[in-house]
Amino acid sequence: MSITHPFCEYSPHCSLGNICSVNNAHCEPLFVNSLKAAVLAPKNSCIFEFKQKVTSFSVLRKGLVKLYDENRNIRSVVFPGQLLSGGDYSEGYYSYSGVCATEVEYCQLALGRVYDLSQIIPDFTLQILNVFSRTIASKQHWEECLMLPDAKLRLAAFLTMWWQTCSTLPAGNDYVRLPLSKKELAALLGMSLSTLNRAFQLLSDEQQIDLHKKYIRILPGVH
Repeated sequence: MSITHPFCEYSPHCSLGNICSVNNAHCEPLFVNSLKAAVLAPKNSCIFEFKQKVTSFSVLRKGLVKLYDENRNIRSVVFPGQLLSGGDYSEGYYSYSGVCATEVEYCQLALGRVYDLSQIIPDFTLQILNVFSRTIASKQHWEECLMLPDAKLRLAAFLTMWWQTCSTLPAGNDYVRLPLSKKELAALLGMSLSTLNRAFQLLSDEQQIDLHKKYIRILPGVH
């Protein structure tokens, strides 16, 4: 699917993808100039910091982003397709810091241009609302996964969501590096490190995963 903005390819995981494809027919210069498409950020780089002013709608296309609170505790993760909000937009600043767990790719739409774009592009406001709706639905699903009483199921839910949106799936029997350390993954899933290791072992015993130190592969048929 072609889009208006140059140097960008449509991604099924990009919430702004529908907006881009719709505006392909309009070729509005204001839209093109308001969008930074397919921005690349390396692993461990910080996309935004706690209390930083929000100036754009940022949507993650590829990779995984960790959200840290002001005390550097991991609070959540952002999967592809979700807004890189890091808190409530209505507050005007980020309530978390966003750090790339992997190499990531994201798009930014200037917040200050949204009203002007809504005046010249049909259904633009509805398109923006759809971006929020998609993010809310995805986060609700993730929160439901975190509520699972069984540690193994919580770990499996995370691995499934991450694997399904992983942009660098290996060929054949290759492994992929886990996007989080075991310590951070345990904190994210609300369990001790020993419980996490037991959950990994159970999934391995059930032949759902093959784990080798920091590298993993999801066995065929599981995902």
